[in-house]
Order: sequence, then C-alpha cells, then structure tokens
Amino acid sequence: MTTALGELINALTDLQPLVMSILIAMAFAFLTITPISTVGIALAISLSEVSAAAAGVGVVSTTVVLLINSLLVNKRGTSIAILLGAMMGMMTTVFKKPIMILAFMATAGLSAIPVVLFNVQGTPMSAGLGWIGFGSPIQSVIADEGEREFISHMVGIGPAVITWIVVPVIAGLLINWLFVRVLKAYQPTDFKHEIK
Repeated sequence: MTTALGELINALTDLQPLVMSILIAMAFAFLTITPISTVGIALAISLSEVSAAAAGVGVVSTTVVLLINSLLVNKRGTSIAILLGAMMGMMTTVFKKPIMILAFMATAGLSAIPVVLFNVQGTPMSAGLGWIGFGSPIQSVIADEGEREFISHMVGIGPAVITWIVVPVIAGLLINWLFVRVLKAYQPTDFKHEIK
C-alpha cells in the first residue's frame, strides 16, 4: 500500500510537477519538526526523482527559518545542533507558537520552485535528509552506481547551490521578515530554546 502511495505521488508529480513539488516540500517542512521520521516516510512511500528533491528542500526550509531565529537568541551550540539536523529538538518551542509552522511551509513553497525549474532529483534515501550530511544536495549532483535506477537527471554544482542554499536562504529571510516585522506573528525570542 505504501509503495502504491509513493507511485501515485511520483505519477502526480510527473503530471503537475510544480504544484506537487510545492505540496511535498510544505508537507516535509512540517514533518521535520514532529517525531515522525522524514527519511522513514520517504523510504516507506519510495519518493524518488523530483518528489524526493522537493521533500529534501522542505526539510531545508524548516532548517533555514529555525537557524535565522536561533542565531539571534540561542547559544551557538543550539544553532549548530539545528544545522546538523536537530530540528525535532525544537518541537516544543515551535508548538508553543504554531504560527511558526506557516513560515516553514511558506519558505518550503518558494524553495520548491527551483527543484522543478532545474529538474532536481533524488532518491528515497535522500528525500528526508535536507542539509543533514548534505545528503539531499550531494544526491542531486552525484549518484552511486546502485542508485542510477532512481536518478535519470543530475544537476550541476551551480543549480544545486541555487536550489539547496541560495533560494531557501533568501526565501527564509523574506518569509521570516514578513512574519516578524509585517505580520508580527512571532519574534526571534519565541525561538529561545536549549536542546538537551
């Protein structure tokens, strides 16, 4: 059943790549701060190709927004932990002010656009990683022999940097500014947290 769901998602992504990439990125932006394993979900439903890359960008988007705010209010170790993949450790902080989730999802929606423009692809294994070990970005540029069946197109370094770093960071800064300064939905101090 999970394989059929993954095949359906991948087929829908082939039909409507932009819409589906945005939806997948937004879903994974949310999932990454819950106890649910993004890698586990991606493997269970066999996300691949553009769907997998969109999922990875979703994880990156949450990382970016958390980092922008954490760097302003938390100790360096907390921000480094977020960068290394401890977004789930921020779950209690985020759920105290759930409006933050909308910022993650909006950043993911914008960040999914270059995935489609550059036809960035990934594998079920790289889909839920994001910046963790740079698994998702590296997978979109190179692949092992055994993974060739999942990758029909790999992008160059330039498109990869734009997709995995430039667009998510710019989108994160823009969305965060909108939520903090214009909407006054949350403040960086709301991200104050010690990961234990």
